[in-house]
Amino acid sequence: MANYVILDTSIYRELGFKFNENVDYKNLCNFTMNTDGEVLLSNIVIEEFTNFYKESLKSKTNAFLKSSNDLKRDGFFESTDLKTIDVEKEFDKAIKKFRKTLSIDPVKKHRIAILKPTQIDGLELTKFILESRESKESNVQIRDYLIWDSILNFAFLESEDRIVKSGRRKIKYTKSILTFITRDKGFEENVLFKRLKENYGADNVEVEKSISNFLHKKGFNFNFITSELLIQKIKKERILKDLTKDIGALLSYVSGRYSNNCYDKKVEKSEIEKVEIIEYYTYKDSEDDKHKFIAHLKVFPNVVYEVDEEGYNESLETNKTKTYLGNLETYDNEKRPYFKEPIIFMYGGLVNIERETIKSIRFIDFLPWMYI
Repeated sequence: MANYVILDTSIYRELGFKFNENVDYKNLCNFTMNTDGEVLLSNIVIEEFTNFYKESLKSKTNAFLKSSNDLKRDGFFESTDLKTIDVEKEFDKAIKKFRKTLSIDPVKKHRIAILKPTQIDGLELTKFILESRESKESNVQIRDYLIWDSILNFAFLESEDRIVKSGRRKIKYTKSILTFITRDKGFEENVLFKRLKENYGADNVEVEKSISNFLHKKGFNFNFITSELLIQKIKKERILKDLTKDIGALLSYVSGRYSNNCYDKKVEKSEIEKVEIIEYYTYKDSEDDKHKFIAHLKVFPNVVYEVDEEGYNESLETNKTKTYLGNLETYDNEKRPYFKEPIIFMYGGLVNIERETIKSIRFIDFLPWMYI
């Protein structure tokens, strides 16, 4: 039985633009390959995620061009020999490189197959749009319908055992399971999507909310690895120590004014108030044959920086004009910027099967933007 996996755009956004370096993503690709399966790509997801990167890159290049022009207009800065790259050319090259990276397996380096779009019946799509309006499903989008239809169509083709002739040989293919990983609850809860699934008769489709959830269910699952054991082993003191190595980065999420100097401000207070285990899984590393674990922790920090009266006054105006969209603009009564939003922390390490415990722990990364 093959395990096919498709990731929604929401999952790729969580992985970030360095998705191919993410440990969960690499483990997913490794696991499916080693269990007679593979990760597939939706062409719609490719376009959406590429456009997401394109918008981010456009913002960066515009900032670069503006800075270059400002320097050229400066009467005291020697800009006659100022060298600038062909931004438009490099922009196009970066987009192509991004798309290519998206379609390459990060472990085996082979091309990832793309799920073919189905020929949507115009009348059925029109009915779906009208019914979604009538049912007041405001979160339903046409792109969701198109992705879901292509997934169900592929799943239906893989829903039964079949025998394929190859010369004189007969090759038997068993029923496959297709897992769609998405943060969008609509694929399971929406009435219209449920009906579409029933129409296809595809009972081999599963929906998971994260890569970690999928690997926890499908991979190694030692009973002794529990949330309680992880909380016991990964202590608050350890988390705070790992956060302290890059604690200035949190300040850049407080306000855009700290983007270039977030490490200059002193930290007056830092503590971890609470830790929750979100999800975890164990796996066998193909490189060294050792059993390991990955855990995602929801960490609630309380980090307060030194007084910034100028920043505090600017934040009052920012909150009125909404200049810095997406920034917290959080200051206490003493005019000190602070960060108290939950953060995702990722830890991994070795598992001792004989003693049924965790042998070692290593910090992997933390993601401040997840809950902002």
